Amino acid sequence: MVVDDHEVMRAGIKALLELSEDLAIVAEADNGVMATELAEETRPDVVVMDLEMPCLDGAAATRLIGAGLPSVKVVMVTAHESEAVAHVAASCGAAAFLRKDECFRELVPTIRTVAGGGQLLEPVG
Repeated sequence: MVVDDHEVMRAGIKALLELSEDLAIVAEADNGVMATELAEETRPDVVVMDLEMPCLDGAAATRLIGAGLPSVKVVMVTAHESEAVAHVAASCGAAAFLRKDECFRELVPTIRTVAGGGQLLEPVG
């Protein structure tokens, strides 16, 4: 599932993922509320989740998805880079964190890693 409030970013991520025969997009959302509802409905293996969104941010949506669907893995993406942002991603239960400018080369291998049970962020708290 792909979650980002920017339509162009969502479309770019979808186009990238559609190039991989072993990955399928089961849903897309433009805010955290819709993301939690669609995750419950579609039960994706992995959610690519933007951190900053309206209605419900990516951290809160990740916490809700993790609480209700612990088998669903989240790859958090954001335009920002800092230890604080990585800490937020880890503390809300994301399995991985990528800057949006890393997505082109790192997103597909990251999705495959977390879908296979890998954790690229150390859980916090």
